[in-house]
Amino acid sequence: MTGLHWSDYREWHPDWMRRGHEVLFDLFRMGQLSQKVTATYPLTQAAEAMRQLRDRIVKGKVVLLMKEN
Repeated sequence: MTGLHWSDYREWHPDWMRRGHEVLFDLFRMGQLSQKVTATYPLTQAAEAMRQLRDRIVKGKVVLLMKEN
């Protein structure tokens, strides 16, 4: 799954939403879900991270780091 428009299902099919959440949490617990992190930025570069998202340069997650290591 790469995306889902939750609001329509939440409003019109709440039973589907509950079941969907159960399945997603089960997959998470079994370690079957992964997240692709494309880039990490320090919080000071949040504007650049947002530009990357806006311009569709990244495919996956962009993570803002609260502290630099």
